[in-house]
Amino acid sequence: MNQQRTLHIEGLSVAYQPGSPVVDDVSLHIAPGEVVGVIGESGSGKSTIAMAAMGLLPPQAIVTARHLEVAGNEMLGAGPRELRNLRGRVASMVFQEPMTALNPVMRIGDQIIEVMLIHGLAGRRAARERALELLELVRMPDPHIRMRQYPHQLSGGQRQRVMIAIALAGDPALLVADEPTTALDVTVQAQILDLLMELKDRLNLSILLISHDLTMIGANCDRINVMYRGKIVEQGPPAKVLSNPKHAYTAALVLCAPGPHIPPRSRLSVVSEAMAPNADTVDVPPEVLTYEPDPLQPETFLSFDAVTKEYRVPPFGRVQALKGISLGLRRGETFGVVGESGSGKSTLARLALRIESPTSGAVRYDGIDIAQLRGAALREHRRRVQIVFQDPNDTLDPRHPVGRSIGEPLRAQGARANEIEERVRACLNLVALPAEAAERYPREFSGGQRQRIAIARALVTDPELIVLDEPTSALDVSVQAQVLNLLADIQARTGVTLLFISHDLAVIRHLSHRVAVMRHGELIEYGDTATIFSAPREEYTRQLFQAAEPPQGRNAA
Repeated sequence: MNQQRTLHIEGLSVAYQPGSPVVDDVSLHIAPGEVVGVIGESGSGKSTIAMAAMGLLPPQAIVTARHLEVAGNEMLGAGPRELRNLRGRVASMVFQEPMTALNPVMRIGDQIIEVMLIHGLAGRRAARERALELLELVRMPDPHIRMRQYPHQLSGGQRQRVMIAIALAGDPALLVADEPTTALDVTVQAQILDLLMELKDRLNLSILLISHDLTMIGANCDRINVMYRGKIVEQGPPAKVLSNPKHAYTAALVLCAPGPHIPPRSRLSVVSEAMAPNADTVDVPPEVLTYEPDPLQPETFLSFDAVTKEYRVPPFGRVQALKGISLGLRRGETFGVVGESGSGKSTLARLALRIESPTSGAVRYDGIDIAQLRGAALREHRRRVQIVFQDPNDTLDPRHPVGRSIGEPLRAQGARANEIEERVRACLNLVALPAEAAERYPREFSGGQRQRIAIARALVTDPELIVLDEPTSALDVSVQAQVLNLLADIQARTGVTLLFISHDLAVIRHLSHRVAVMRHGELIEYGDTATIFSAPREEYTRQLFQAAEPPQGRNAA
């Protein structure tokens, strides 16, 4: 046993079929009070390491290791009862999506209390008092009230605070955080990460932080491990690894991450080259560093004129989602919209699509109030304006080949079968997928490929405007770069206008020509992207940008 290491993994391999490891001879360790990151794409094996550390791998997993210890306890070979005793008391886990992990029919307080009762750490009265202390520890507002609430009554950030409180209830030595902030807005992400770092210092907690967010991993970890195809291909202090990567895959990740060095529009060739099998070096073509946006046509064709949108929300009465919004989109530009959850971003998109109509004010397309459109005129507007959602899994019908899903908008418009087939093939080509992909089903594609299919479906009607609602937030960093490159390329070739909604400020900064900042249904400021980011006029905008910046000092070079 190694008492000096909270987590000691040496020579870990995991397979589900003999000879096909998903984790291949991995070694890493975490000292008390240390934060160690693991970064890699989906399928790289990073979550499998987390599951192995927690003893949560399924029975069919073939697991071998020279050491797999948590706080001196050997996890490999431990029986079900022993593992149950270790989980929560020795090691705990915070998952990516708390709404899935929390019990929807149990009050928050009872879910925290349950951990202490199961492990015999306290009686019910003492456990209730400790649960309240834990909610205060994770800086939950009004903890006495939250104790009696259910998960659906909390915000995303509050639910993640509850997950952290549950994870701490057994006073563990190791906290495994698997993508703990991916689904959260930038300011909430910063709050959760600040909380984890504060708890680490206060409790001398060891943290295994797993993510595909390179900036977040680099800013918060003492050491990082880069995984590729089941192996750790590079490890060391973040400043050293990220400033001078030795492996081609690490270099590709650095290039893919939206940042000051390279705009996403110019990365795809670099990523493709760096991701070649067995590549161990990567050359950056000079043209990658010389991106200039295409000149814009200045015509404003979509305008929001003093738009207000209200909803009736029992028991609160009428709630304003948008409050007097006025802005305009120009042909051929990418217009970014940023803001926290509840800021009104998606409501703005629904009004542009004419899914909903404003309570007051007008949304005008080529000078026509689209709320007045009916019949053929409304169908024509919906041909001209399309949308790509965040998760293609929710929008592609799993029962049908993707070619049918792509062609559905044309079918609704009354197009002939041969026209639909020809247009589907053309759109698949436009998103860099082969024509034969039309005959395959969504489950046969990767996440990035499914998002390409969703983009092809949006393009099939030859629209003038595409609304993109968080289209890359669920994707790994290199896949995100490929999709963003694809969108920029499509815009250059077709002249389509993009309304890009996101909470990822780095993506918005490097993809958008102009940007609008929203908060609580109000337009805080908008204008040229470079100007807004370099010299924001409003205090809220400055706070939003500061929340997205890596903390200074801890991992500075």
